[in-house]
Amino acid sequence: YFASKLKILGVPEVATSTSLASPEASSYYQVRAGDSFSTIAGRFGLTLSALKALNPQVTDINRVSVGQLLKIRG
Repeated sequence: YFASKLKILGVPEVATSTSLASPEASSYYQVRAGDSFSTIAGRFGLTLSALKALNPQVTDINRVSVGQLLKIRG
């Protein structure tokens, strides 16, 4: 059905363009074209420091890749 969600066990739920209106619905965000670390932080009400603390695997906040998963909730 249209707009149905499929949950796969063991796979984190990801915020998508359809769920951006409700960012608290997910703990992860998948980077899209045009995103920057700064715009993602702002979109979810986080400081750059807070987003970096949630994502220690990101070694350079100026280099995020399309498709990369970032944690947005602790």
